[in-house]
Amino acid sequence: MDTEHITLIGATPTIDLAVFDRVAWLLPSAAPKLRSPIFHKVRRVRNRQGLFLRGAMGLNCRSFVLLLFLGCAILEAVCAFGVPNVGWRAVTDAQLSELENYSALPERVGSTSALGKMDVRRFKQSSWQWRAMHEGRITTSKAAAAAGLLEPAAAKVLDIPNSLFGHGKALAARDKLKGVGRLGEERFGELLGEREKLEVLDVVEGKPFYPHIGAVRMAWGNTQENTAIAVACDHFAKTGGRVEEVGLCLTEGDDGLFGASPDGLVRDGGGGVWALEVKNHCPFAEGRGAKAKKLERSERYIVRDRPAPESIMPWVIPQLMLESYAVGEECRGAVLVRLTATMGASILRVKRDDEYIFELLKWLRLFNERFLSDEEPGVDFFSSLPGHSEFVQRTSELANRDNVEMVEYVESRAVRRPGERNEPLIL
Repeated sequence: MDTEHITLIGATPTIDLAVFDRVAWLLPSAAPKLRSPIFHKVRRVRNRQGLFLRGAMGLNCRSFVLLLFLGCAILEAVCAFGVPNVGWRAVTDAQLSELENYSALPERVGSTSALGKMDVRRFKQSSWQWRAMHEGRITTSKAAAAAGLLEPAAAKVLDIPNSLFGHGKALAARDKLKGVGRLGEERFGELLGEREKLEVLDVVEGKPFYPHIGAVRMAWGNTQENTAIAVACDHFAKTGGRVEEVGLCLTEGDDGLFGASPDGLVRDGGGGVWALEVKNHCPFAEGRGAKAKKLERSERYIVRDRPAPESIMPWVIPQLMLESYAVGEECRGAVLVRLTATMGASILRVKRDDEYIFELLKWLRLFNERFLSDEEPGVDFFSSLPGHSEFVQRTSELANRDNVEMVEYVESRAVRRPGERNEPLIL
């Protein structure tokens, strides 16, 4: 039976997860913390007499819940603060390439003297060529903003969290579009190198320094991407499917104005092609309270992992649909993998909707026509135009459970996690 060891205030008990799962719902806010391997090693904690969390197998349900409650009551006081280990048991490029049903792009592409749209796909997403091709284009990362879906009025309908919407998103999309024609050979050197580093190394200790939780989330998402792709590989291998690495996919027409960079292409066992997108849910949060204030900002983080959601966020729909369109006519839709650190992954699928894609492209073209010049988009710039409210509503409907297929929920034990099982999440 699968067990997970946690260390709390000097004790090293073994908790049976099957028993834990039957009672964890009673403590929904605290239970995820106890599931986390961060408690394998709790730092800066003094042993407190009388607090021991004993093995659940020898306790009845009531006693076990009582002990959990007592432990959670002082959890914040003894929680390990520190620097997030964003590379925690992550699958590397080399390990991903070893999977039999995964096809990686070559490190280098041959002659680039006569590039066509399909050739652009051969450049890895870590290459300077991939970066260069993004200049002056609306890609999936900016699609929702350019379509007016991240403005306050639309965000309210789509129930978008405060941290993910704002008028600044549209201004950033406009700045990206205005990059057209600015890519001369003299700028290629600026784009050389691997993916942009999201952390600053501490010179003394050599540990990553993260100035805010947003930097932590981005770093976690980047370093854990291969792990989520491996989840997709393992799932589709069961039916003879495979996953392929892909670069920038440019759309037909529109002079290459639109493009998408899926995290991969899925070729299922039935001959279907799907765009693959992965979302890694960051298990870290900023610690609060008096104890956290005494620490350096880079060491105030704690672990707060939660189960993988079994739904698709409405604001991700434009990204998935634009990816489906950019991949080509053979693409049937998109597969979304939502991966957590310690609580498994959900694999979801949404079919391509050409009517929605037509509407999305209409609003993206209008954004380009109106705001490529010196005119700046105002707040809620599309909300008063006919048809936009219906477009927002359709975006919400596509994310409903009726339109989203829950393909599989992958238990944590089935997720490929290289390295030691007791590697701490907090350094």
